[in-house]
Amino acid sequence: MYRTIKTFTVIGLLVVSVFALSISHSSHVVSAQTDTKALAQAWVDAQNAAFKSGDPTAFVALYSPDYVDPTVPAGTSPLDSVKQNTIMLVTAFPDGKLEVKDIVASSDEAAVYVTVSGTNTGLFAGVPPTGKAFSGVNIIDILTFKDGKIVKDVSVADTASLFSQLGWTVAPPAGGSAPAPTAAK
Repeated sequence: MYRTIKTFTVIGLLVVSVFALSISHSSHVVSAQTDTKALAQAWVDAQNAAFKSGDPTAFVALYSPDYVDPTVPAGTSPLDSVKQNTIMLVTAFPDGKLEVKDIVASSDEAAVYVTVSGTNTGLFAGVPPTGKAFSGVNIIDILTFKDGKIVKDVSVADTASLFSQLGWTVAPPAGGSAPAPTAAK
């Protein structure tokens, strides 16, 4: 009888230990996701602050010295590119504002879905301001974090909506070099 009680006690302690360990691990994962989500929210907040102040310093500080961007031309620093793009945007749209629609996070990545609004009162991509307002432009960024800093940022923006609201037109290449559209078969 004593041996049976001892065996059940050991088994019970093992079950409780495994359960406690799984809760501890689960809490760690939830904590990492919460931390990453908070970092992503701080990224949005820093962008909004840059629009208000015109100063991209705090926003750029969220990026790691190891930040990479394959879309940046060779010989250009990815961090300098982030800074220059931010300056261009806050100059072109000084009343710009990002509104978070959703943030989905894992332990080291966050997908950030925002809509953007603003008024084009400054030079944008070399084009004079239109003075037109825009809103509801969808942007999704997938941020990868390492040691609390952004090491990668993949961004997809609804530029067609932005350009349309700014009054820009996008035309196919002149001279008929583009193939004619055909109907699906």
